[in-house]
Amino acid sequence: MPYPYPNRRSNRLLPAIKLGVNKKEMSREFEEYVRSCLATGCSARHNRDILRFTIDFILGADEGTKLKSQVPKLNWFRLQREAMGLQSYVYTLIQVAGCHDIVQWGFDETSLDGQSCFNQWCLLRTNGVVKLVTLECCGLLPSSTADETIDHIKYTWERGQKVVHMLREQLGPDLANTHCPINNGGVAIHKIFGLMHDTCNTANRVAELMAELRDDSARVHFGDDHWDAAGNKAKTMFDFLCGNHTRNLLVGRYEKHYDTWLETELGDQLRAARAATGGRARLECSGNMFLRALCKLTHRGYAQYVKGRPPLPLYYFTVLPKLHLIEPKSFLGDGDAFADFLEENYPGVTNNCLSRAEYSNRQDWSLEVSWELYPLLLPLLDYVVKTLLDDANILR
Repeated sequence: MPYPYPNRRSNRLLPAIKLGVNKKEMSREFEEYVRSCLATGCSARHNRDILRFTIDFILGADEGTKLKSQVPKLNWFRLQREAMGLQSYVYTLIQVAGCHDIVQWGFDETSLDGQSCFNQWCLLRTNGVVKLVTLECCGLLPSSTADETIDHIKYTWERGQKVVHMLREQLGPDLANTHCPINNGGVAIHKIFGLMHDTCNTANRVAELMAELRDDSARVHFGDDHWDAAGNKAKTMFDFLCGNHTRNLLVGRYEKHYDTWLETELGDQLRAARAATGGRARLECSGNMFLRALCKLTHRGYAQYVKGRPPLPLYYFTVLPKLHLIEPKSFLGDGDAFADFLEENYPGVTNNCLSRAEYSNRQDWSLEVSWELYPLLLPLLDYVVKTLLDDANILR
């Protein structure tokens, strides 16, 4: 139902959105409103659609037509989303520049769709209060070598310092120290006293180079004589390994020992059994390969495994069956067949807990999936025996 008094609202809403003098810019109030909405995490398209729906709801379709005609195009909302990200970035730099020191600086390099990306975060300390801020999220790297990564880090900190000085110039001398104070050199690497990173060789090398970069920054800020005379307390750089990554080193070592034991105890027998089937049986001396095969065989749902065909998109499992465009099970593999087998023969046991295999997981995935698979071992043995006469399936 539309708002009962549309004229009272339209007179107030229209000036807040209407075009500026040059017919291209929105009002400052409207920009702030849109950026606040985008800051909740919604997309540019969603933000624009909700705004138009809200106008219809408050003013009614007829009264809201004039107002909706002045709502900018989708690209404007996308630019506002980008601006909101930059605005958030500046707020972070203000905090880094104003803190007394950085208790810990952490980083992580990862790959998304084959593109190296970089994350940075800081534990800032000011007047005894420690606060965590994200300095960079998913920054693009030209490559993931240690030298190029350290060049990227150095550039981001230098750029941050320039941004802070630009902001202070815009604020002017009367407001700069109030809204954007600089403490101990501003956005400066010499304020870092601790590092946090993963356990790979590249990360360890980046940490070494970062310690050298901190010393170089300190010499520029304090001077060579002052830094040389400084005690160990001022020069110490603590280097910590990520607890999650360290824990996974133990898991990885266990898996290697298990594979060695498996090869020693059963290697010859497994190879003989595989040869006897003409290569149709997937028997390997690897615990992880065994777990992957079980997950691919029994996973039910999105990206369900079917040999020789890429994973299916989500709408194959949701939209198309409801529209009766395809039969729900015409494209599925053993995941659904195994679920039906469990329902008939092992009520109360389900395979819904299993993933396709290792999506975005570290080494401890093997422990997690083993916990989920353990109750399914006897039903799995029963299933693969009863399906021996079915069509060949290398996973079974």
